[in-house]
Amino acid sequence: MTCRFAVFGDTHNRAALAMPQIDAINQLKPDLVVHLGDQIMGGLPGEWNDADSLLRQLQPPVVTMAGNHDIFDSRSRSVYEERCGPTFRSFTQHGVHFVILDSEVRDEHDKLILRIDDKQLDWLDRSLAGSDGVDARVVCLHRPLWSDSGPMAVAESEAWMTHVHPVLVRHGVCAVFAGHVHRYMKFGPVDGVHYYITGASTTTRGDEEALGDFIHFCLVTVSDKRCHVDVIRPSGIVSDKIVYYEHVETPAILESIKAKLELADGENSGSIELTITNAVNKPIEVSAQPLSVPNSQWRIAPQLPCTSLAAGATGRLILQATIDDLQDQYPAPQITVTVTGAESAPVTTQISVPVEAFRSVLCPKTDRPPGIDGKLDDLIWQSSSTLAAFYHVTARNRTNCPTEVQLVYDNENLYLRIRCHEPHLSGLTAEAGYTPRFWFDDLLEILIDPRIDGGGYYHLAFNSRAAMYSAHMKGPDRQWRPECTVQSGRHDQAWTLEISLAWASLGQPCVRSGAQLGLQVVRNRVQQPAECSQWSPTFAGNHVTEKFGTLILE
Repeated sequence: MTCRFAVFGDTHNRAALAMPQIDAINQLKPDLVVHLGDQIMGGLPGEWNDADSLLRQLQPPVVTMAGNHDIFDSRSRSVYEERCGPTFRSFTQHGVHFVILDSEVRDEHDKLILRIDDKQLDWLDRSLAGSDGVDARVVCLHRPLWSDSGPMAVAESEAWMTHVHPVLVRHGVCAVFAGHVHRYMKFGPVDGVHYYITGASTTTRGDEEALGDFIHFCLVTVSDKRCHVDVIRPSGIVSDKIVYYEHVETPAILESIKAKLELADGENSGSIELTITNAVNKPIEVSAQPLSVPNSQWRIAPQLPCTSLAAGATGRLILQATIDDLQDQYPAPQITVTVTGAESAPVTTQISVPVEAFRSVLCPKTDRPPGIDGKLDDLIWQSSSTLAAFYHVTARNRTNCPTEVQLVYDNENLYLRIRCHEPHLSGLTAEAGYTPRFWFDDLLEILIDPRIDGGGYYHLAFNSRAAMYSAHMKGPDRQWRPECTVQSGRHDQAWTLEISLAWASLGQPCVRSGAQLGLQVVRNRVQQPAECSQWSPTFAGNHVTEKFGTLILE
């Protein structure tokens, strides 16, 4: 008997991004589809109805499980169980015994325990023991509790390998699938068990393909008591070893790598310190090779620093960094780190070195306000300042789809003209107004800190139909209704915005020349390849106020 089933998850109600994978699954006609959890984002009205609607687009039967966005407290657990049934269960179909585990169990204090509890473990043993005569046994759960490659602690992965893994080995489980980490990875086999992380059906964790940052799902074929896995990408079918680790601890080595740039004030040379921890139980060699980055002004030496690390040890590599112009520090330095000895073949990753280069822009004053009509043709914009160099969050390189923001001001308002270049305007997603699905749209976000003192900042977001979100990011009450006029348009392979924002709404009833405000501008493009780009790179999330750039009023 042959069984073919598809595995994907972490759709988060991102219908526009999930549909290409759903269409591909329907074309392949598997016997079953396994969704690894995180159907929704969590906390938004009507989400479960949207999730049900999305999964109904799949033609084969669908089996789901709970993710951390589906269950995040006792109330959401009740909602999930009412709609989806038990959070752990098993069934046999087409000769395959499937076991669904609950990775979202909480203790009596509603704290996530991040392990399979004793009740489930006992049930797991009994379920597998009662599956005689099947061709294969497969275990599925949301979080990859065996690997601390995501936001997992070593203690949790050790708990899995100590208590759960032996049960799987004893009963001949051939494969374990989990999502949660928005990447693809294969581990093992470990004592005959193949482990897979497949959590990037709609978005990826980063932009490094070698670490599994690519959109995909898995197609599993069980035949003659053997399990074969193909990785299905938009570009075609690839081997399940496209991102492969023999040992589950190896990704933890790569995750441990941290880079720090030290430049004395006003100096154009300094050092880059790389720290790394050896998570495997044998010695490793670590080397670092600076990358040549187009348009980067950085010069890094020496070319091949290397260090040896005993099991469990933490070490560091030091490189020298020089730049001629401190005002031109982007793109940031890029280092390739190679780890030898953890696996039978060397493992590499690319590190973006955070730089402390705070961007600034001088905003000219105008005697006449521009017309806010979405036409972009007011002559006032010819004398504006422009933000044009937007980078990925890690400042590795500029974005594929440029963004341009022009600014002028007068005594009453700040004015912005925004052009978001988009070669596929027909693929834009945009709600007509602000709804919970607004955050799945193509968006332009503006964050302004009027005092640059960490005392609260203002957050605006707009989609291509001029729908707006606004919040004052200070304290639990974020209600903010700014005096803001916005018009959108579409011009020459770009969607555009013209915005007028009253200074009084920013707590600045009277502005003066020379005033400085914290400023961040972010663009979220949801079409593939999806991009999040920032004017002032944070090397982290968008709301890192200490990494905001500076808006200086002329």
